Amino acid sequence: MSHKRKQNPQPSTKDQRIAELELELVRERANVQRLQVNNFETAETFGALAGGREELKRAGKRQAAPFARRKLVEHPKRPGRKPGKGSFPGESSLCTGRSIKRKKARLDGCPQCGGRLRDIHQHEQYMTDIPKTIRLVTTRYVTYSGYCADCRKRVRSWHRNRPRKPPERPG
Repeated sequence: MSHKRKQNPQPSTKDQRIAELELELVRERANVQRLQVNNFETAETFGALAGGREELKRAGKRQAAPFARRKLVEHPKRPGRKPGKGSFPGESSLCTGRSIKRKKARLDGCPQCGGRLRDIHQHEQYMTDIPKTIRLVTTRYVTYSGYCADCRKRVRSWHRNRPRKPPERPG
């Protein structure tokens, strides 16, 4: 009788286990490599966010005036209010706490041709005389203007005590 070794048609359980573990090792190494790449990207993002956070922290402590504009405008608007626009709070202070004389200059007809007037408006002008004493005297002149149908132009009255120079128009 010859002794023949039995050949096992199936690999041993140890060989199977070794093959499974080698396959699992390859998968885990790929997973570790993927996690390292992800960790590197996360670290870069965190560094960028930390720098932005520091910049915002500094910006919150700055003065607003010189540093407020982040980008420069090529053709900026001129500062201030346009002439003749808005309220003028200084005008009302002309008449407060001072003596005001009131004088009227009626306008019954056109001073040039004597024609009838229509569309008559009332105007107020203030003239302040500054004498050598401290007390100011302000005179309020009430004048009228109207449209002359004969001359076809607007005319206005003048008080005899007021200088005859008409007010200059902004041009």
